[in-house]
Amino acid sequence: MKKPFDDFPWFYEEDNRKNRPNNPISKEMLENKHEVLLSESMVKGKSVLDLWSCLWATGQWCLFYGAREYCGVEIQKEYIEISKKLLSHHGEKVQILHQSIETFLSENTKKYDIVVLSGVIYVFLDYYKILKEVASITNEIIIIDSM
Repeated sequence: MKKPFDDFPWFYEEDNRKNRPNNPISKEMLENKHEVLLSESMVKGKSVLDLWSCLWATGQWCLFYGAREYCGVEIQKEYIEISKKLLSHHGEKVQILHQSIETFLSENTKKYDIVVLSGVIYVFLDYYKILKEVASITNEIIIIDSM
């Protein structure tokens, strides 16, 4: 059975985090992480917001398994450029925003079925404020992954 990264290895091959000593990005790591956090039945037909989305592997996973739409928010410009290329095969279902999470949350008026905060919550001094803001734009599920 095909998996989201079988035909799209660049989601881990082009990720500079593959070189980090602890928990490096790999195909196996991405598949294991996403299988636990975002099952096919969870994302099918849903709108997904990914805050601090890096190279949008979560977007590939969710859209492969039938998410209605995916929005990724990322502050690093170099990730934005790579990500536009990596997710281009999903067309209109993808929105890529170059903003800080704080700016996005203060300006956003849309609600999402699923909001993902992966490896980001520890960055905020006032994480309660961020969580409150995220909860206000989430219809169903908030996923927090922090190492």
